Amino acid sequence: VLTLSFCVAIPQMCMPVLFNEISADLGLSLVQIGWIWGFYPMSGLFIAFIAGLLADRFGAKRILIFACSMAGLAGASRGLANDFLGLLFTTFLFGLFAGFMPSNTFKVAATWFPAHQRGLTSGILIAGMGAGFTISSMFSATLLSPLLGGWRFVLFLYGAISIFIAFLW
Repeated sequence: VLTLSFCVAIPQMCMPVLFNEISADLGLSLVQIGWIWGFYPMSGLFIAFIAGLLADRFGAKRILIFACSMAGLAGASRGLANDFLGLLFTTFLFGLFAGFMPSNTFKVAATWFPAHQRGLTSGILIAGMGAGFTISSMFSATLLSPLLGGWRFVLFLYGAISIFIAFLW
């Protein structure tokens, strides 16, 4: 649940609420914001199948350690972007690595819990993502950005949390 909440949902859903601040800072147009927002799910399309194959080959826990670490680095690197192309590229990388996590967390849950509990465990995992979406939308721009000193530091914080969760795996 922590993986899907803090490594996928929260760093993903913080972007729409931070886009006003980001676009003002980087001078982005609405079209450029749309491209950045669309690149996250597009990158996941490229990796979903490969993520499952790699989990079968190397183990879901190993893949999750790798994915959480790399998504943390890529997610934090979005805060280093100074222009449209930089933010577009780092968002693509973040989506690529975050795309590893949903299938692999469900695979881990399927190995940890018996068949008669898989529906409940899947529901709990999905609820964790929903909670992450909600928390991020509510607090990223209104609380964390002013508290931390801007959108860049919000992305750095979320990246650090993802890397920490990699250590928990």
